Amino acid sequence: MKKLTALILTIALLLSAACVSALADESKSWPVMELKGSAAELTTLEGDKNFRRQAFSGPGTNYSLAGAYLPRKVTVQALLSENGFTLIDVEYNGGRRCVYVQDKYVISADVEKVEVTPVKARTKASINPMYYGPGNQYDVVRQRMKSKYADMSMAELEKIFNGDQKKIKKALQDVFPSIELVGGSRVNVLYEVNGWVCVESEGTVLGRARTWIPADQVTPD
Repeated sequence: MKKLTALILTIALLLSAACVSALADESKSWPVMELKGSAAELTTLEGDKNFRRQAFSGPGTNYSLAGAYLPRKVTVQALLSENGFTLIDVEYNGGRRCVYVQDKYVISADVEKVEVTPVKARTKASINPMYYGPGNQYDVVRQRMKSKYADMSMAELEKIFNGDQKKIKKALQDVFPSIELVGGSRVNVLYEVNGWVCVESEGTVLGRARTWIPADQVTPD
C-alpha cells in the first residue's frame, strides 16, 4: 500500500512539473528562435583590396555602428534577413560578432526573411548587455581603440559635433563603450536565442542599439 501511494505521488508530481513546463512555454511573450547559419561572403569593391563593409547593431543605418570588415579577411555565416539587412555571424582575426549588413552586400546567402514584433519589457537589475551576440563566445563589450572621445558624455560629444549624430556615431565606432542598463530600464525584446534575448534600447551613449541580455534578466511589462 505504501509503495502504491508513493507511486501515485510520484506520478502526480511528474504531471504537475510537466504542466508547469508547458505553461512556461506558452507564456513566452517573445519568439524563441534557433539561428542556423548559411555560408556567405561580403561583397568587395572593385579595385580596392582594403575596402571595408560597414556593419550596424540593428537592421538599419539609424542603428549604432558595429565596425567595418575587410571581406577577404573574414568568415561569414548569414543568419536571417530583416528590413533589407542581413544578420551575419562574422569571425575575424580579433574575435566573433553578430552584426547587420545591407542585404545587397551579402552574397551566397540562403536565409529566411523575418518580421519582428517588439515586446515591451524591463530589466530586473542593472546589467551590462553583450553587444555582439547571444553568448560568451562573442566579443565582450570593451574599448578596443582608445580615442579622445572614449570617456566623454553624450552632452560633451553633442557640443563638440554641434549635435550631429552621424559624426558622433562615426567618432565612437571603434571605441565600443560599455552600455549599462539600470534596473527597471525599458527595453524592447525581439526574440530569444540560446537563453539570451535580443533587445533594442534608446538613450545610451551608442544611441539606438541592439544588444543581448540573458533571458532571465528581463521581464515583460
